[in-house]
Amino acid sequence: MAGNETSVAIVGIGGVFPGARDFEEFWANIANARDAAKEVDPKRWILPVDEAYRDGIAEEDHVYSKRGC
Repeated sequence: MAGNETSVAIVGIGGVFPGARDFEEFWANIANARDAAKEVDPKRWILPVDEAYRDGIAEEDHVYSKRGC
């Protein structure tokens, strides 16, 4: 190595795959058009879901869907 270069080793990787236990199941769900979206947990946000929601309108500090992955 020359100068101030530093070696880096990647020893692991992880991810969250909605509706699947692993990457392969995640892609199988996509290939089979499986919908992994679900209603937002009522305790997920500071606001109650119905207060955070705006029907189809993108608005600052609000969401336009009650479903997510």
